[in-house]
Amino acid sequence: MGSHIGQAPWRKAAAPVLLATHLAACTSWRVENVPPAQLLQTKAPSEVRVTRPDDSKVVLTRPGIVRDSLWGWSRGAQLGMPLTDVTVIATRHGDAGKTVELGLGIVVGTIAAAGIYCAATDCLKFNLHLSGR
Repeated sequence: MGSHIGQAPWRKAAAPVLLATHLAACTSWRVENVPPAQLLQTKAPSEVRVTRPDDSKVVLTRPGIVRDSLWGWSRGAQLGMPLTDVTVIATRHGDAGKTVELGLGIVVGTIAAAGIYCAATDCLKFNLHLSGR
């Protein structure tokens, strides 16, 4: 139960890397052409990316409007800014093209890694020597 006998060590190391890459690469930011208050009221996104007048960007999770300010959490701290400082607001959306590309990349990478591993360890050689003959 839970045994990994015979499992290639590279598989255990590669799995978290592939998962993290997969989760991060399949979304992209889409600029919204509505005021922040209207966006939060109609779509209620869990996070937004805000561009400020100096072109700096900040991602806010659990965004909300309080009076004339946009509030949310960024890097573990609560952050607020006047709505007048929001020049662009964007939301995350799934990206089918990136998902397909990433899926193909993972398959090709896995096959290549398996090939390199087998070439280095002769994993495809079979011992056909029968004892006693």
